Amino acid sequence: MTDSSTICEDIKTKRTRLTKQILLCTGASLGHAGIGSIFAFPSPMLSDLEANNSTIYGKHLELSDHQEDMISSVMNLAVLLGGFWGSYDMGRWGRKHSLHVFSVIMIIGWIGVALIPNFIGILLARILSGIALGGISVAANTYVVEIADVSIRGVIGTIPCVMAIFGQLLCMLFGYWLHYYTLALVLCVIPIAFIIFIIVALPPSPTYLIVKGKEQEALKVLQKLRNKNEDLHAEVKSCQELNEGSKGHAWKSILQVEVLKPLTVLTILFFISAFSGWLVINANASRIFENAGIKGQDSENLASIIINVAMLVFTIISCFLVDKIGRKFSLILSLSMMAVSLIAMSVYVWTIKDKHSTSQHAWIPVACMAATLCGTSLGINPIPFILINEYFPTNLRGLGEF
Repeated sequence: MTDSSTICEDIKTKRTRLTKQILLCTGASLGHAGIGSIFAFPSPMLSDLEANNSTIYGKHLELSDHQEDMISSVMNLAVLLGGFWGSYDMGRWGRKHSLHVFSVIMIIGWIGVALIPNFIGILLARILSGIALGGISVAANTYVVEIADVSIRGVIGTIPCVMAIFGQLLCMLFGYWLHYYTLALVLCVIPIAFIIFIIVALPPSPTYLIVKGKEQEALKVLQKLRNKNEDLHAEVKSCQELNEGSKGHAWKSILQVEVLKPLTVLTILFFISAFSGWLVINANASRIFENAGIKGQDSENLASIIINVAMLVFTIISCFLVDKIGRKFSLILSLSMMAVSLIAMSVYVWTIKDKHSTSQHAWIPVACMAATLCGTSLGINPIPFILINEYFPTNLRGLGEF
C-alpha cells in the first residue's frame, strides 16, 4: 500500500486531511466510550448500593458478595458471544452495520440496568451490555485502522483506547454524584450519540467495499480520505492482492501457515492483557480501595477518579509513543511498569494486615493500581488491536479481533 506521506502534498493540506481522519476516527470510537463506561459501571453501582441500598422504585436491593462478583464478571463471558456475532456481522454486512446494531443493544442493556429492580434482571441486562461490548470492539477497532493513512496508523489505533478510558472516567465522575439507576440512564446518551454519528457522518470502510467487489464505491471513499496525488487504484489493487490468498471460508483461511504465526503472537498478547488483572481492578475499584483501608463512599470514588484520570493521560501519551519507539518497545515498557506495580501491591497486601494501620498507608494501593492501569494503557491494551489490522487480510480481521 502506498504511504501518502511519500507523495508531494503541501503541509497545510496534509494537516487538514489527517485532522479530518483523526476526528472521523474519534467519532467512530464513541462506542468505545460506551465500552469504558460498561467496564467501570460496577464500581459506582456497588458503592451506591452499599451507601443507599435503593432501586429506582425506592425498594431495597440486597446483594451478596457472590452476586456483586457476578455483576462485575458475567459481562466478560457475554463478550465472547458478542465477539462471534460481531466478527460474522462485520464481514457479512459491514463495519457500520455492526456498530449500529450493537449500539442499540448497548442502549437496551443500560435501560435494563436502570429499570429492572432485581438481581436476575440486572444480570441479564449486563449480559446484553457484554454482547454490545464484544461486537463494538471487534468492528470499531477494525474500522478506525482501515480508514487511516499508514503514517498515522499507530496514533489512530490508540484512539479507541483513549475513548474507552474517557468513558470510564465519565462513568466515575457522574457516579460520584448520581444513583446507579440515574447513572445508567445518563450513560445511554453515549450510544445514542454514536448512532447519530454513524448515520450522519460515518463513511463505509473502503477495504470492506474492495473485498465485496465494490471498487468504485471504495474509490469514492478513498478520494475523501487520501492524498489527491496518491494512486488510489494502487491502494485498491494492494488490498485485493492482500486478500487474494485468503479467499473462501474465513476459518479455513486462518489456518494457513502465514496466518497462524501472527495469530499465535497476538493470542499470547491478548492472553497477557486479559489475565493481567486490569479489567478486574477497573470493575471492583471501590471494593478494592475499601479493603485496602480507604473508607467512605466519597474517598473510594475520588480514588477511582484519580486512577482513571491517570489512565487517560497515559493513554494519550501512548498515542505518540507507539510510532516513536515502536510497538515492541512500547510493549516492553508497558509490561515492565505493570510487573513492578503489581509486585509492589502484592508486598503491600502481604505485609500490612492490621486494618487499623492501613489508613495511613492508603496511598500505596492507589499508587500501585494507578501504575498498573497506566502501564496497561501504554502498550498491552492498545497495541494488539493495532497489530491485528497490520497482520491480517481484511476478510480475516473480524476473526483476528475476536
